[in-house]
Amino acid sequence: TRTKGQSSEGNDGATTPTQSKTLEHAQRPNLGRLNQSDLGSLTPEQIAQLQANMLEDIQDSDSRPLVSSVQPMETLMNEYSDNPNFVRKMEWLKKQGWLGVRRTKGDGDCFYRSFAFAWVERILRAKDQELAVGAGISTLHTTFQGLGAVGFETTLFVDFYDCLRSLVEQVITPDPNGQLLNASLLLEAFTSPETSNSIVSYVRLLTSAELRTNQDEYAAFVVHPETQESMSIIAFCNYFVEGMGKEAGGYSFRHR
Repeated sequence: TRTKGQSSEGNDGATTPTQSKTLEHAQRPNLGRLNQSDLGSLTPEQIAQLQANMLEDIQDSDSRPLVSSVQPMETLMNEYSDNPNFVRKMEWLKKQGWLGVRRTKGDGDCFYRSFAFAWVERILRAKDQELAVGAGISTLHTTFQGLGAVGFETTLFVDFYDCLRSLVEQVITPDPNGQLLNASLLLEAFTSPETSNSIVSYVRLLTSAELRTNQDEYAAFVVHPETQESMSIIAFCNYFVEGMGKEAGGYSFRHR
């Protein structure tokens, strides 16, 4: 989901907590490195600090936009300054020409939102926009037919499809207000819950359709994210793919 000149970072996985304003001088436990034994060894003061930090992170998350503007790579490097391996990788990306990071809100949909944003942005940034739009519309038409082929009712996804298609078409065809899609309007669209969530819903259905269509390829690897027990593809799609707010990072596949 990354484009040259910027990278994309979702917050469903390991996030960097914002330093507590009320307890800014207290040591903050690293949530990403805590295991069960670590939790048992925390002092009452550290547990209180951890609870305060978690509450603050939730409040911060609620105020974050669905998709952010591009931020300097140094912003992320500073937040992960205590992780030399991460910083080294970011330095490598900078040398390869990556200039910034765009964050997505950790609401369980960040992977799908990031993917869709990057896909439309790639069309927008194409040297030959007409060719890119034509290819994009052709791909969307194929996916539209594919959703019907696996049994989804057209009424379930046609509005989601139209929302994404209209955005792609706007790259070369002005909308009713006479505006062509640009970087600012693209960001505005993906930070609008109605538009952004419609597109996420469509991408989720596409993911479900891929799993349903190729069940023999995936069935042996799909397990319940929490219990690690085997699940049928249909049940997995119903509970963990098609529903909003289900983290893509929570999907569990057995490795070969």
